[in-house]
Amino acid sequence: MLLLALVAAPPARAGIYVGIAGGYDCSNIDNCADSDLQDAAHVSVRGGFDFSTNDLIPGANFLKPGLMAGVEGYFNYSRPNLGRFVPGATATAGDTTVTVDDFMLRANPDYQYGVTGRVGLKHRLGQVYGLGGYGWEPWVFRDSNVVIRVQTGSNPEQRTEFNLAEQFEKLQLEGWHVGGGVLVTPTRNIGAFLEMRYSEMEGTLTSKGTLAGFSQTIKYDNQQVSVGLRFGL
Repeated sequence: MLLLALVAAPPARAGIYVGIAGGYDCSNIDNCADSDLQDAAHVSVRGGFDFSTNDLIPGANFLKPGLMAGVEGYFNYSRPNLGRFVPGATATAGDTTVTVDDFMLRANPDYQYGVTGRVGLKHRLGQVYGLGGYGWEPWVFRDSNVVIRVQTGSNPEQRTEFNLAEQFEKLQLEGWHVGGGVLVTPTRNIGAFLEMRYSEMEGTLTSKGTLAGFSQTIKYDNQQVSVGLRFGL
């Protein structure tokens, strides 16, 4: 009975689909080793198109193996919070002493979006595939007050306070991702999938206002596991 059920299962659908997914991210910023970048959950919406060939083995009536390829776009929401403690510092020139108090730098991505290509094997029960693509991820800085104190001789101390979040342009990261997944299609129009992705992104952090002139390259990698559903249209 089990064999008859497997043979009778509908083929994996080829065509347009939309999907939803959720999972977990583990991230790291390469050149900020002392930073605390929290892991975070994510949710995403996807849409794309699959194309599959005829069966590779004529006459096979069990798995009906064939080739598949597809392209999809995605919009992902995940908020791993970056919190980096920056210790204070003091510098003296002549009778003037400048002190910057300790502060915390806070930032996190707004969202992620990109395009993914998929290539693999399809059969009557679903698909096994590898994937690769390119994505973009804008980051924003959160409120972080910085205090600068200037003492010149016996004059009263001059104190300046500003919000660090207002001193940086929005950081735009972009880069590639690779991975793989398994799709199971219990019905012709509905599929469930498990997917893993690894991505590396890079961007340039630039400052404005009080800190104008500062620039640093930021490298960021992410490991992501997702489960989800997709629906054929």
